[in-house]
Order: sequence, then C-alpha cells, then structure tokens
Amino acid sequence: VDNEIIIRKYGIPDEHSEDAVNEAKRLGAEVKDRDIRGRTDFRAQLTVTIDGEHARDFDDAITIDRLPGGNLRLGVHIADVAAYVEPGSALDREARLRGNSVYLPDRVIPMLPERLSNGVCSLKPKVDRLTHSVFIQFDKRGVAKSARFARSVIRSAHRLTYKEAYAILGSPPRDRLGERLHLAWELAALLRRKRFEHGALALDFPEVKVSVDAQGKPVRLERVENDESHQLIEEFMLVANEAVARELKKRAIPTVYRVHENPDPEKLGDYREFVLGFGYKVGDLTHRAELQRLLAEVGGKPE
Repeated sequence: VDNEIIIRKYGIPDEHSEDAVNEAKRLGAEVKDRDIRGRTDFRAQLTVTIDGEHARDFDDAITIDRLPGGNLRLGVHIADVAAYVEPGSALDREARLRGNSVYLPDRVIPMLPERLSNGVCSLKPKVDRLTHSVFIQFDKRGVAKSARFARSVIRSAHRLTYKEAYAILGSPPRDRLGERLHLAWELAALLRRKRFEHGALALDFPEVKVSVDAQGKPVRLERVENDESHQLIEEFMLVANEAVARELKKRAIPTVYRVHENPDPEKLGDYREFVLGFGYKVGDLTHRAELQRLLAEVGGKPE
C-alpha cells in the first residue's frame, strides 16, 4: 500500500503507453546483423558486468588488459539505448514524460518498457549488445595518457554480483577472470589513492538494503558495505565520465556537466565551531586537507 500511495502521490506513470510497448516489441529481443554494421567489434575481449544481486538491467561493463611496456588499458562500455530510441518516436516521448526510472523497495518502474530496459538494452552475458565504449590508457602512475571512443558491439562473458567479485578479489587468481579482476583492482586502487591525494573526501555513509516479501512486508535489513568490488566500479565510472567530459570540452560541444560547488565558507565556519565543541583541534576547513584530517580523526567515533 505504501508503494502504491507513493506512485499516486507523485503521479508516477506505472504503465507504458500501448504505442511505446508495441514499438519495443517491433524492435525484437536480439541484436541483428544490420545493427552491428559500422560498429567496432569488441566481442572477443573478456568483458564483465558487476552489479547488485537483484539488478536486472545491466547498463555498464568493463574490460582491462596490460599492454606491452606495462601500461594498463581500461574499457568501459555503456548500453547504447539511443540506438533503439529514435527522436520523436513513441519510446522517446515516453522517456521524456518520465525522465528516469523510479526505484521503490518492492519494484522498479522503468523509464522504458521492460522489453527494452531488461532485454536488448541490458548487457546480459553470452549475447551480443550494442554499446558506446571508451578505452583509456594509463601509465604505471595511474595517469590517463589517451582515450578513444567508439560505437561498438560487445558480448559480456560474466555477470558478477558485488559479492562474487569481492570473493574473487579476496583470494589468489585461479583463472583468466580472476587475473583480470585483480588487474582491475590494481588500477582502481591506484586511481582511488591519487584521488584522495588530490583532496577527495571519503564520505562513506552506511547504505541499507531493505528486502520485502511477496506482500511487500519488510523481512530483512542488510547493510551494504562499500568494499573493493563497489570501489572498483565507482573509480572506473568516474574516469570514464571524466574522459567523456574532457573530450566534449575539447570539441567545444555544449553538454550538461555535473559540478559539485565548493561549500559555503560561512557554513564551514559554523561547522568548525560545532566541531570545536567536541574538543577536536581543527584549522581552516576551507582547505580540503584539513577536512580530510578531521574526517580521519573522527572516523569510528560515536560523534
């Protein structure tokens, strides 16, 4: 009932129009040969997706390999939904109406019909899928040396959950998948360390997953740990987004950027006074390093 109330209260359309559903049906459930023409073929590369246990639509996948000379090449592949949603079509109108998918404890109300979002647009294993890919080459210090972009086709070899990926990372590599995943963490750990050296903040708030039964009653609360498997995907999505942003800026293509503004100095001043009340010695919090030091000092404390 609570979920139904939320759907009604916010006017969330929980059914897709007949035109959009019919359009999705006409697109079919498989990638056709004509769809692949003109695309770069990455199907021979070992590609994996890493998502939550209950995820059904997989929209990003990764590949990684070590190049002669020691550099690492990361590939990030994003589902090419635009290949199926023509501007002005019924599917496009439906997407404009919704703007996003809506995630509730007992269901997902997808932006596009499930035939698309969980079907031909989902990067499921062992099947061909259309993607946009970015390949970024890093030197041994984790510095991005080059990036290239492609409209592509991939075939994911494995669908891993975060727990499965974490288990593989926690033991010595026993096969090709294990070797690639350990290589991926080697790069992700390097990128993460560099990010914090440049002033990033580790705001690791606990996330809780609520499981419900068939009647919608909560049956289990589970804390989601931000372990290496989550951090790996976080770092790779960050560098992929940055590579795309740099390329768009270089080509002077107008786009929407996600920008985190600097905190209000007055609010930081008020916060400093608040912190001093707990007996912590703290300097000028407009300096990231000082804020990092404070966060490290209070980590694990009740306050």
